[in-house]
Amino acid sequence: MLRLTEGAAGGTVRLPMSKASLASQLGMTRETFSRALSGLARHGIRIEGGGVTITDIAAAQARFPLDPLIDAPEPILPLPAIRLSITPHVVKKTKASRSRR
Repeated sequence: MLRLTEGAAGGTVRLPMSKASLASQLGMTRETFSRALSGLARHGIRIEGGGVTITDIAAAQARFPLDPLIDAPEPILPLPAIRLSITPHVVKKTKASRSRR
C-alpha cells in the first residue's frame, strides 16, 4: 500500500476489490477483516470505504518496512513464442473395426 500511494493524488488509492472479496481471499470473515483494517489507523493508514490513505508515512514505514524479497518490482516479461506443429491424426480401419458395421 505504501508503494501504491506514493504516486496517488492526495495519497489515496482504491482497494482492488471489495472488502468482502479481500476477506474471502485471505480466509477471513468480512467483520474480522474490517477490524484488522481499522487497527491500521494507529500506524498511519486510514481505510474509508474502498479508499486507503496514508496519513503518517513515517509511522506506516516504521511498522511495515518493505522487504526487498517480497516488495521488489517484478519485471513482466512476455512469454516465449511457442511454435506448434500440428500433424493430422489418421485413423486406419482394421479388419475388426470393419466387421462391426
